[in-house]
Amino acid sequence: MFFTFRQHKASGFYVLSPFIGHFVIIEAEDHYDAACRAEIIGLYFDGVAFGIDKNIDRWDLIYSGDGCPTPTIDGVLLDKYQSFDKKIVVIYNIKNERSVIVKQRSN
Repeated sequence: MFFTFRQHKASGFYVLSPFIGHFVIIEAEDHYDAACRAEIIGLYFDGVAFGIDKNIDRWDLIYSGDGCPTPTIDGVLLDKYQSFDKKIVVIYNIKNERSVIVKQRSN
């Protein structure tokens, strides 16, 4: 199953790197495995509590029912997903191989 982590613009900016995009999608056996792998990559889920983020945690938690058999954003397949502004999607497969996709609205 694929689990999608959405990054919020916590503290007024996004954190982007070769390993982290606006969305990080991880293929995993279950949501626990996906969350553990996400933390290894650098995602965190308690930024407000620890004073890292203001007002909102940077990353959403995922739950057992959040997995999809194919990579999606907001329930939309990646090849159909469009954004008004450029979004970077980083995908990790079950072997932890990484691919990066840039999604932008096509005219």
